[in-house]
Amino acid sequence: MEPQDRPRRAEDRGQPGKGPDGPGRAFANQPPKRFPFGIFVLLVVVVGAGLVVVATASGGQYALEISAIAEAPAKFANQKVRVLGTIADGSTKSVATGGKTETHFAIVDDKAHRLNVVFRDAVPDAYKEGRSCIAEGVIQADGSLLCTRLTVKCPSKYQEEGKGVGGSASNEMEYGGAAEAAN
Repeated sequence: MEPQDRPRRAEDRGQPGKGPDGPGRAFANQPPKRFPFGIFVLLVVVVGAGLVVVATASGGQYALEISAIAEAPAKFANQKVRVLGTIADGSTKSVATGGKTETHFAIVDDKAHRLNVVFRDAVPDAYKEGRSCIAEGVIQADGSLLCTRLTVKCPSKYQEEGKGVGGSASNEMEYGGAAEAAN
């Protein structure tokens, strides 16, 4: 296309400042639009606060004592809880229900309060009666815990089982998720 055949722009006709959008909208000499810095800072603060709220909402749950649930199971019915206890000796039973295997066991505290637990997933490799565990799930109407996540604390391979060094060295094995997704 020859220079004389192309359509003429406002700049070509000697009329600077008159672009296709009308008077005062020149192509050249117009600084690029900038995003105001204050709005950017506000946006970063709001997004950061939202992430903090989301991150702490699920992890802020504390562990209940078995005695609190044992004394008033109706108070906790249909509520999500996290309970710390010891897997009671002789309490573990595997039950086949509808083609799936459930593990029924009880956890106890140092005051002999007992909470029956139903876990519908594979138990952790570290699962053993007499070990400490954290059971998370929903308290049922009968006062038992339908466990969706089970964390079993196990002694370190460098310690004699049942004897911790200062009570601080332990490994944990955690299972759950499949049962949680099914609920």
